[in-house]
Amino acid sequence: SQLKDKAPDLPKRKLTWEELLEQYKISVGGTTESEGIGVSQDRIAQYQLAIREICESSQRYFPNELTQDDARRYVNELQEGSRSVNTQRKRLDALKNLYAIGIQYGLLESNPFQNFRIKVPRGTEEKTYRPFTRDELMKICKVVQAMPKIDRRWVIDALICTGARAGEIIKLRTTDIKQTEDGIWFFDFKHDPIGQ
Repeated sequence: SQLKDKAPDLPKRKLTWEELLEQYKISVGGTTESEGIGVSQDRIAQYQLAIREICESSQRYFPNELTQDDARRYVNELQEGSRSVNTQRKRLDALKNLYAIGIQYGLLESNPFQNFRIKVPRGTEEKTYRPFTRDELMKICKVVQAMPKIDRRWVIDALICTGARAGEIIKLRTTDIKQTEDGIWFFDFKHDPIGQ
């Protein structure tokens, strides 16, 4: 009886980032590539990148070891860096969301990123690309039309006409080209193709 009262507390097994990320995938229904629902592999890759960065920044390798000071330091590093505000927000949102899932499923007790935000400083503009001038478009079209392979011309035409990203265009399949009842052709973009 006295031995029971004096038994030492056994150390708790630490939650890993991989387990937290797996719980996130389960909570959203899986990944679009294998289950056809849920999130894309691109989103998972963004989460993995945020995890790698916070581990490098904090030198802590388990989610429940991070402190609010570690989170503050990481957010400051993001804001002092040269990345766009949108990229900074994606990194922070990924970590916030992982911790929220961890709390929801009883894996974590608190979210050190909860009260942090990435804000655009007053007087600054979000970096963006300027549109092509008419002369630039004429030169591009001339070069594209001279290309011997029509599939390459089609990709560049689609990029210029839609404003979509290259990654979105190259994932298109012939079944993604559709027509409305009025006869207007359009691209039916999907987040990620299912299968190969």
